[in-house]
Amino acid sequence: PGAGNFLRGDNSWQEAGGGAWEYVEKVIPTTANTISLLQNNIAVGYDYLITWNDVRHQTDTSLTCRLQSGSSPSNITSNYKGTSHYIYDSSGHSYTQQAGDELHMTRSNINPGSSSVDQWFGEMLLWEPATASATCGEFKGGSRNDSTIYSGLGHFAQIDATAITGVWIGGYGSFAAEGQFISYRRKRS
Repeated sequence: PGAGNFLRGDNSWQEAGGGAWEYVEKVIPTTANTISLLQNNIAVGYDYLITWNDVRHQTDTSLTCRLQSGSSPSNITSNYKGTSHYIYDSSGHSYTQQAGDELHMTRSNINPGSSSVDQWFGEMLLWEPATASATCGEFKGGSRNDSTIYSGLGHFAQIDATAITGVWIGGYGSFAAEGQFISYRRKRS
């Protein structure tokens, strides 16, 4: 028996299923324009959680995401469906963005980046991305642009019937070498 196994009532060992998140990887941004996560490190039968904090670009821009497929993961650039929504301040200012060729993670009307106090923080959940079917997920989080904090959430589906083999994070400019992306996985059953 190995770690994560349990003894069944018939005295045979079985792998435990479901439950706790386990660490997969940590990626610290460089000054590149994009960050690649979970490259060929997505297994069938698992959900994936990607978290980020203290991440920012060198200029004011959006934080975007594309799922990837193939043995040398390449970006999927179409057929994203879903909506992201953000809100800020007590006046109820809000905005909605429809997914299309990429996902806007915690979109805001004035993007953070250029100030040293600006940052992105949040999480994205992918349900069974390694199966060759539509991949569904959700994200939530926030961004700080100087003294304004934006809250956002979104739900999406990438409707191509393809197995996801990586995640691309970008925007429209170089990252600052700050913050971190940490990925986890959870066995479904």
